[in-house]
Amino acid sequence: MKELTNADTYNFISEELTYHPELPQFSAQELAARKGDKELWDELEDKLDCFRICDACGEPMLEGFVVQGANHYCSEDCLHTVMTEEEYMKEHEECDSDTFWTMWFDNSRRYITE
Repeated sequence: MKELTNADTYNFISEELTYHPELPQFSAQELAARKGDKELWDELEDKLDCFRICDACGEPMLEGFVVQGANHYCSEDCLHTVMTEEEYMKEHEECDSDTFWTMWFDNSRRYITE
């Protein structure tokens, strides 16, 4: 699978919205322009299970790190703003850990492929 860019993410979310006519419809460019609109992104994140918002940089993400089951980071750079690689690995390797890397878009109507 190719590495996803921010443009890929906005395009994906825009297309995913077309399957949900009850939600506001936005083009990828409109979504990118509304990056800082917390109310909009909270609503979309609550209604769509295909993405999360990075707790470090605020960008929507289709894949990334979950830390302690609640915090989300889109990249190693963002993850390392709160913990080192060693701290992440220690938490990740604990039994019944809620610290891991995942992708959310596989729960969507459209699945990204190469």
